[in-house]
Amino acid sequence: MVNIFNNMRERQWSPLLYASEVCYKYVDDIFAVFDTKAISLDRFVGKLNNRFPTIKFTYKMEHNEQLPFLDVLVIRNSENKLEFDVYRKETATLRHILNDSHHPFQHWQVLIF
Repeated sequence: MVNIFNNMRERQWSPLLYASEVCYKYVDDIFAVFDTKAISLDRFVGKLNNRFPTIKFTYKMEHNEQLPFLDVLVIRNSENKLEFDVYRKETATLRHILNDSHHPFQHWQVLIF
């Protein structure tokens, strides 16, 4: 149901994203690259939020040529090309389920070893 809603909304606001140089979408997360000299991101996000008051659009700027997106750390290298690495939040504990623990089988099925 969420996908249907998002697709209907996307048709309405996608013309606003044509101002971006790059745009990728995963469910309700959008990765877009803008030339901040040509467009004010505050004004752009303000337009989206005014047009769709029930949805809260936010943005993050890159810091030290890095920007997290979902579980990926997008890195802009010295040649202005994108590199990718695994992104872990500061709160990540990297703890795993022990082999001798008594977790349901469904939990084991989704683990990557």
